[in-house]
Amino acid sequence: MVTAGGGDVRLALTLVVSVTCGGLVFVIAAATNGRPGARAGRGSDALLGETIVPFIAERWRRGLAARLVASGEDRPGQVEAAVGLRLMTAAAGGVVMVAAVAVGGLRPMVVVVATALAATVAAAPELALRRRTAQRARLMRRDLPRHLDLLTISVEAGLGFDQALDRVVRALPGPLADEFARMAGEVRAGMPRGDSLRAMADRCPVDEVRLFAMAMVQTDSFGVSVGPVLRNQAEEMRTRHRQSAQMQAQKAPVKLLIPMVTCIFPALLVVLAGPALLSIRSLFSG
Repeated sequence: MVTAGGGDVRLALTLVVSVTCGGLVFVIAAATNGRPGARAGRGSDALLGETIVPFIAERWRRGLAARLVASGEDRPGQVEAAVGLRLMTAAAGGVVMVAAVAVGGLRPMVVVVATALAATVAAAPELALRRRTAQRARLMRRDLPRHLDLLTISVEAGLGFDQALDRVVRALPGPLADEFARMAGEVRAGMPRGDSLRAMADRCPVDEVRLFAMAMVQTDSFGVSVGPVLRNQAEEMRTRHRQSAQMQAQKAPVKLLIPMVTCIFPALLVVLAGPALLSIRSLFSG
C-alpha cells in the first residue's frame, strides 16, 4: 500500500512538473505572437537558424518566408530566426518529455501526457504564427470595404489615387492601411504602380485584397478611369462582406448543437427525469 501510495504521489508530481515546464515554454514561445527576432538585437534563435538554414530545402524556406510575410513579418533575417526558434522549442519539448519519463517512469499516463506536452511545445511557434496570420487576415477582410468606400469618395471628390491612398492611411489605421502605405511608398520610390500592387497582393493573405490589387493593375495597364472601378470594387466587397456575415450566422446553430448535446441536454434530463426515476425505484423496492 505504501508503494502504491508513493507511486501515485510520484505520478502526480511528474504530471505537475511536466505541465508546468511545458506551459512555461509554450507561453514564452507564444508571447512573441509567433514573431521570431522580437527581442532587440540578434538573439540565439537567429544565430542557431543561420547555422541550420543552409541545410534546409529551398522550397521549405520559401514557404516559411511567405507565411512570415503573410503574418506581417517582413524584416531581414526572419527566416533564420524562425528556424532557430522552432529548433529551440523542439529541444525544449524533448527535454520536458525526457524529464517527465525520468521522474515518473514508463507508465502509460506519463508517456501520453509527456508526448502531448512535447508536441504542443514544439508546435508553439507554428501555432502562434498561424494565429497571427489568421488575425491579420480577419482584420484586413473587415477593413477592406471601409477602405474602399473612403478611397472611392476621395477619388470621386477630385483627389489623385496616391493622395486618396494617403488619406485612407491616415484616417483608418490598421494592417491593411500599413500595406497601402507601403505600396504608396514603393511607388514614390520609383517602383511601377503595377509591380507595387502585385507585391501587396503577394503579401496579403486575403483573396479580396488580391482581387482589388489585380483590378487596379488592369486599370493602370489599360488607362481606365479609376473612379468607376473603385465604385464597382467597393460594391462587390460590400456584397462579399454581407454574404460572409450571413454564412457565419447560418453556421451558428450547428456550432451550438455540440455544447447543447454534451452539456445542456444531460443536465436537463437529470432535472426532469431524475425525480420520476427515484419514484419508480421506490415503488418497485417497496
